Amino acid sequence: MELQVMILDDEYIILDGLCSFPWSDYGYRISATARNGLEGLEKLEQAKPDLILTDVKMPGMDGLDFAEKAHEIYPNAVIVILTGYDSFAYAQKAISIGVEEYLLKPVDYDELKAMAARIAGEIHARKEKQQEIRDLKKYFNRSVPQLRSKFAGNLLYGRIQGKGVVKEQAESLNLTIEKYIVCVGRKVVGENKIHTGDKWIEEFACINIFEEIFNDFGIHVLSDYNTATAEYNFILLFEKEEENAVCMEKALQACSKIQVEVERYLKAHMNFGLSDVEVDEYQANAQ
Repeated sequence: MELQVMILDDEYIILDGLCSFPWSDYGYRISATARNGLEGLEKLEQAKPDLILTDVKMPGMDGLDFAEKAHEIYPNAVIVILTGYDSFAYAQKAISIGVEEYLLKPVDYDELKAMAARIAGEIHARKEKQQEIRDLKKYFNRSVPQLRSKFAGNLLYGRIQGKGVVKEQAESLNLTIEKYIVCVGRKVVGENKIHTGDKWIEEFACINIFEEIFNDFGIHVLSDYNTATAEYNFILLFEKEEENAVCMEKALQACSKIQVEVERYLKAHMNFGLSDVEVDEYQANAQ
């Protein structure tokens, strides 16, 4: 992927010389040029630069002011200051606003080549790392339902030790447990109702249907199916401000609706057990 470079200088000869540099040899394409900072800001959004080379002394808006604003808009862009002024004050300000290179004019050709190659490598490495992070986030987001289910099972069966650990894991899954009811359900079916190989498909489908019904009653739910006990375990989540009686009534109505649906479509009976309304998530264990 080509990197975009933006060049600013008010002196035409210098600007032309920088544009004549073989940027393509190092994986760049010139996406915009400007004669001052104001013109540069107008072109910045279209240019989307990965690398910015800018003079310091320019009319209208100088290079440092432009660099500061460009850094705010494109914080990942590498900014290189080109100037004939060998001033510590310039260098100090350049560093404070995120400038990564400070080169004196006239720029040595070999130095510019080395800089272009090195920065290209750094930008590509950073982009690869950012892509890895994006890929990990996508994978994590796809895995959240399974991770929440595992969290629910671990919490219900006391496999998570310590309130701090519970809170940390809940926050990592973007969960807030303020008030809840533990709900345990068991489906009673006749013999040979379901082919053994299809049982896991039914249980998966049931979990999804049950979650939809709980959601219809305004209940957020964490679900887990315990294959060892053939039990559906739910942590029904409520807002802290909701009255306990209202929470319990919602839970009872949702469970009744599930029982009706199970009877209708699966020709089975669903038994439920409900805890009291709790506020300490560390105590959410199925006993």
